[in-house]
Amino acid sequence: MAESSGIVNISDGKSFSWFAEGKTEMSVKNNLEIVYGTATSVAIGMKNEFFLGHASEVTIGSKIGVSLGPEFTLTESSQLDSKETDSSHYMTAFTSTVGASPTQILAMKKLRYLAFVLVGAQTALMIASAIMATVRLKQDPESKELYSPGVGITMTVLPQIAAVGTGLIVALLAFKKKWGSLKDMGSPAAALSLDVDGGVFLGSRKTLPTASHTAGVLINETGVQISTAKTDLTYSQPTGSESIIGFSLDADNHGGTRVEFGNDGGTRLFGETMTVALKGSNKAVNLALAEEHLLKVTSSNSLTPTLAGVGISKDGILLQRDATTAISAQDGSVNAIVGGAAGSALRLTSSGASLSNGQNFVSVDAQGVYLRFGGATMKVNSTSLDLSGNLTVLVGSPPGPFTGLADAIRDIGTLNTALQATYTARKFSDTAFDVARNATNTANETLITARDASRGVLESLKWPTL
Repeated sequence: MAESSGIVNISDGKSFSWFAEGKTEMSVKNNLEIVYGTATSVAIGMKNEFFLGHASEVTIGSKIGVSLGPEFTLTESSQLDSKETDSSHYMTAFTSTVGASPTQILAMKKLRYLAFVLVGAQTALMIASAIMATVRLKQDPESKELYSPGVGITMTVLPQIAAVGTGLIVALLAFKKKWGSLKDMGSPAAALSLDVDGGVFLGSRKTLPTASHTAGVLINETGVQISTAKTDLTYSQPTGSESIIGFSLDADNHGGTRVEFGNDGGTRLFGETMTVALKGSNKAVNLALAEEHLLKVTSSNSLTPTLAGVGISKDGILLQRDATTAISAQDGSVNAIVGGAAGSALRLTSSGASLSNGQNFVSVDAQGVYLRFGGATMKVNSTSLDLSGNLTVLVGSPPGPFTGLADAIRDIGTLNTALQATYTARKFSDTAFDVARNATNTANETLITARDASRGVLESLKWPTL
């Protein structure tokens, strides 16, 4: 056992070292260290590692790393990994982005250059201090009180070397803070974000001098949303967070397409056009199965429907241009009207058929044929002929009142009311889903902002503010 002031070395098959006043070690030669068994290193305080040249690390078995606090890594290298398995569990958030704006790239180049200059300057200062101590020792070999056999340099320069290392770490942490602020200067070209509060988002955007392109997929508790547009939809990023939880703008309101698969059972497609093209070796079939089909025509650049459209339900089929022009097929009747009550109508039922225009009409049923024009009426059946009372042959019962036009308008109105009720209920459901989706996005942003602000406060208490 060798003992000196504050230093204890014990060696008997195993080695135990205790440096009560701290340890500073510099090796200017090649250092090969091989540990068979278990090596545990615990540093309480500050640990600085500098590798100038090549650093090789080989781990066979398990490697456990724990890091608490800010970390800043600056590398210029390529990486090749070959892993049998890899996984990550129970993270609050993970964000990975690629691409940067020209302004960001210029700022990164400046920071990278300054960081490497700083590392080189600080390293040169430490080497110079070591050389100075070595020269001083050679010039005054009797100054043993200033010499540390375990380090190989005089003790008087160790505080200087420690101060240089400490200054380097503080400066690099300041670089880390500046580097982190660059994400607020623009939006990345592509982003992958997983957040326990915001869901999963994968997005791509490219902003060019002449055109922009955006596409992305968002998965959260309200469903799945797919968006794409030829404009910059911008990322939705909570304040103070690196997580991205979708786009700030709706693609369909900016010339693009938005598809939503909602958790309420609704599938929603928003866009300017939709094309369905099917091809097959023999024939193509477009098959849509639903209890009701509603096709609404809207006004220009609007989601507000006009009266024009097609409706299909268990109550019937309606093809409508407006309130006075429509065709319907229902149980027991087919109707067509043009011009409303003062216009024309065609009505077909199992018991008769009629064609009318205003007060003029032709009606055929099991009782006979009725023809009216102006004030003249003609009735023909199997037993009689009556021409407005002026010519009567085998007079039969007088014709009943004509109701074909009114019946056609009534049946079309009844079917339209039933289909409109379905549309109104569906529209209400869509509106409720939009409200819930927007509320969820707002709540997620609030949760993430509060969470990251709280984490920032905790880190500021553990680490000095730079």
